[in-house]
Amino acid sequence: MKRFLLNPMMVLVAIISIASTPHAFAQEWAGLRNSMIATTYVLPRNPANMPTYLIFKDQQVLEELSAFLSPLRLPKKLSIKMTECGNVNLYYGHDQGVIICYEFPRALWRFASEIRTPKGFTRRDVLVGTFVLSTLHEVGHAVFDLLKVPVFGRQEDAADQIAALVMLNYGEEFAQRNLSGAARYLRTLDRPMSRTAYSDEHGSWAQRFYNILCIAYGGQPETFKNIVETGILPKERAAHCGREYRQVEFAFAETIWPHVDEELFKKVKSIKWASWESEIEKTSDLTGVLFFLGVVLAWGAVIALLIAKMSSSIGEVFRQMTAFGLAAFRGRLDRIHWWAYMLTAGLIAVLLSYALGFFQVDFLSPQPLRVVHALLAWTILIVQYYWHAVFVTRRLHDRNKYGWLAIFWLAPWILGTMIGAFSDFAESSFLVWSFVSYPSCRGFGS
Repeated sequence: MKRFLLNPMMVLVAIISIASTPHAFAQEWAGLRNSMIATTYVLPRNPANMPTYLIFKDQQVLEELSAFLSPLRLPKKLSIKMTECGNVNLYYGHDQGVIICYEFPRALWRFASEIRTPKGFTRRDVLVGTFVLSTLHEVGHAVFDLLKVPVFGRQEDAADQIAALVMLNYGEEFAQRNLSGAARYLRTLDRPMSRTAYSDEHGSWAQRFYNILCIAYGGQPETFKNIVETGILPKERAAHCGREYRQVEFAFAETIWPHVDEELFKKVKSIKWASWESEIEKTSDLTGVLFFLGVVLAWGAVIALLIAKMSSSIGEVFRQMTAFGLAAFRGRLDRIHWWAYMLTAGLIAVLLSYALGFFQVDFLSPQPLRVVHALLAWTILIVQYYWHAVFVTRRLHDRNKYGWLAIFWLAPWILGTMIGAFSDFAESSFLVWSFVSYPSCRGFGS
């Protein structure tokens, strides 16, 4: 379930996102972009994902990826989108493009903050390296698909190989720290697997760990010689890594290199990439919690002022929140009461959604946990739309209009839930539609 929050939350989030427009800092890659790559940051509904959205958008992470891929000539448009998924994931779909969930870097930071890193490496290397490798892995899937590249063996292995090959072109220092960091992530995830787990199209974590290190050592033996000297990569495997690297390099040259602008590629190789890596670690949970607390306090203060102005009590407000049934739709609401009830309903939905967001559920989670998580999410969604229907209907009655006209308020939000993630433009369009597009809704806040 992706969409929990009510209209007032979207207004607040929209204001914050506008205030955080990317700053104009000098970039080596400024002016470079791939015209066949469309990048999008979808506004999240869960406040826990808001710091990730703000930092990644401010640091222009996807724009830099487009610049890095600028030499690649694609036959059709490729969408690369960061959005809220409700679980830790990133993937490529033929009709969707590359989808990077905000929950993924959040989970990476928690992971990186909990593991021990070898001397000479930092948790940031694990975080940045894993994010870059995983993103390039999905871009690899997209390239195979769009360029119709024939792949022998498992495509997941091929995507890992091309991601590691490309990362070696970020520069020796970046490759050494971040390929090693990504490998550390894979090695840490290695654990006993069930018999059926080996049927998955992905290799085991340990296999992927050794395969990526082998490509790295085969491509830059001097840079990565320490992984052989320390025994991390067995000498028996290391002896053949040069051949493995050349095999991947040859496949790349035969299938993908004809679609690369060579002059532009030389320019790309001369640039120091991942200029955002010093900022990405700010996506920590502490930042998310502080941001969330600030939102809740500000929101609660507005509600308190409204309750004081209408000479009511918080008990009366909560009585309205717990009035379920057809009788709740009868009666009228003036302007102040309407805003107080709608903002209170929104805050309750935010708190419940945020609490639910602490339970990370993905495809690896037990089936019962996923079912319970989905049921709770749908319950929050249904209750919030019920509150919408009740308060909007009663506001319409106060304006001497038919209550059924509330459907024009509810329609865009229900449609948004059913369709899924929208772009920022679509989110704003539906918000405006809800408030001003129909005569039945005009004057709600006036």
